[in-house]
Amino acid sequence: MRKRNPGLAAILLLLLCFSSVEAVFGAVTQTIRTTGTGVIVGQDQASAFEQAKKAALREAVEQAAGTLVTSSTQVASFVAVQDDIRLQTTGYVSRYVVVSQGAMDSHTYQVILDAEVDLGQLHRQLEAMNLLIDAAGDPPLLCLGKEVVVTDHAEEVAWGVVAEQLEKGLKSASSHFSLVTPWAGQWQEAGALELARSQGAEVLVTGKATVRSLPSTRIPSGGDLKELGISSAAAEVVLKLMWVDTGEVVATLTQRSRAADRSFEAAARKAVRQGVESLTAELVKTLLADWRDKVYSGREVQLQVQASADQLRQFERDFPISVGGIDALYPRGFSAGMARYDARAHSQGFQIARELSAKGLGDLNVEILLVTNNTLQLKLSD
Repeated sequence: MRKRNPGLAAILLLLLCFSSVEAVFGAVTQTIRTTGTGVIVGQDQASAFEQAKKAALREAVEQAAGTLVTSSTQVASFVAVQDDIRLQTTGYVSRYVVVSQGAMDSHTYQVILDAEVDLGQLHRQLEAMNLLIDAAGDPPLLCLGKEVVVTDHAEEVAWGVVAEQLEKGLKSASSHFSLVTPWAGQWQEAGALELARSQGAEVLVTGKATVRSLPSTRIPSGGDLKELGISSAAAEVVLKLMWVDTGEVVATLTQRSRAADRSFEAAARKAVRQGVESLTAELVKTLLADWRDKVYSGREVQLQVQASADQLRQFERDFPISVGGIDALYPRGFSAGMARYDARAHSQGFQIARELSAKGLGDLNVEILLVTNNTLQLKLSD
């Protein structure tokens, strides 16, 4: 009997594995035909060609990204990184072939090309959003919403559409967002932060939709929509994004929308959903930009320190040295044995607390009374 060559068997097995990998990941690139145009200035067709080529490549990357953005991925996550994708077009194109080129007229140059786009690289870029959420400490978010119908007077209704649509939008943007169980009861704007604190949230998104009935609309065939049993509604949606511990308002976003349906309530609910949905991408983009700034450019952590005057002097001297990533410590006031500071830091409050627990502050005893991403309460003793 002829003996098998184990080396040859191993090589064959390896080739089979590579073939399987190629079969599974064969669609990791996608070839897309796109058209770009450039402006001819002073008969400079070479520069116009480069401009048109870049436009076509950018269009190819955006189209490829669109194939990844389905209901099973995330529209909002694409919008959040879209600017980065546009700036890095060449990094996503494996190769391209110019199909045709030429001047369309004396002012416009056109390029048609087939571009091979690396979908795997695009997907990794979309997934980078999840890494940023994790780097920010994955702060728990609470969404509060309310709807107010204005007729002869303003009446608050308990539809729950705003909060439901906010949560839906955030979940579709990324599964890494930590959403606090939504609050089903009534809430007032003056007490929203305190309510969020009681629910363990660190980031609060409030949404208020003000809904009004629209006058009947004439239709070309004669008559109006109301005669056909159709009601119209307009909604103004205002979203506010803020940090719970500091009360910092990161952004206020506003959107107006209209909708029609078989009843005023159905039309109003639809208008509210559309308004919140249209703001979701901007909300996610703003939220991530704020977290990116805090993670990579430094955040401001508020410190409240119970201590004597001598202990505070030692704290001010040793704290920036003992804890890594502290750029500066700013005294903000002292009263009733409590000193307030703002620390410019590259670490979250939890990381600062861990370092204080591990390293201490010289011969001072440090008791951590409260910690969030942006706030620390400490008690010092000898």
